[in-house]
Amino acid sequence: QAAELGFEPAVFFMEHQEAIALKIITEKADNGDVESQLLLGFMYCEGKDVKQDIDKSIHYFRMADKQNDPMAHMTVNLYEKFGPEQWTRIVKTHLQQERGDKISADSHSMLRGDYDSISRKAENGDAEAQYQLGIYCADELKDPREAVKWLYKANKQGHSKAGEAMKKCFELNPELTSWFVCNPDVKNW
Repeated sequence: QAAELGFEPAVFFMEHQEAIALKIITEKADNGDVESQLLLGFMYCEGKDVKQDIDKSIHYFRMADKQNDPMAHMTVNLYEKFGPEQWTRIVKTHLQQERGDKISADSHSMLRGDYDSISRKAENGDAEAQYQLGIYCADELKDPREAVKWLYKANKQGHSKAGEAMKKCFELNPELTSWFVCNPDVKNW
């Protein structure tokens, strides 16, 4: 088709590669690929390589959440807690941090306030907050021991996703198993 239009195939591909990639990623997401669902969720939230569309963004995060993805679960909970406007700022700030961009003092204090609020709820026995704090400790703080501590507490209370997230922590950090089994403090958690 490109040759019929007078285009060299390579030129045609280069000019349309973003659209082709987006179509492939969207098909994968619609067919259940969690990584593609997360990618589209972040892309539509930030308006990166697509027109910003918060409804599409949260749609893809919810698809991933239905497949028990911890990042999607936390993202959907933040959306439901804060609404679309503040949620968009939180997600964009998270993406800026991931890329190593400087973030504003307001954004940093907003994220810190969310962390403090979730920490208080977790310490007071809220299983959902314990789960979210466990995911945050694993993904953001890179502290698998603290993550396992909070996920274990949430799991003891019957949180539906905490056990699977804890299992993932153990798989990614094999040394945790002996620490966990030999740790006398586990009984007091």
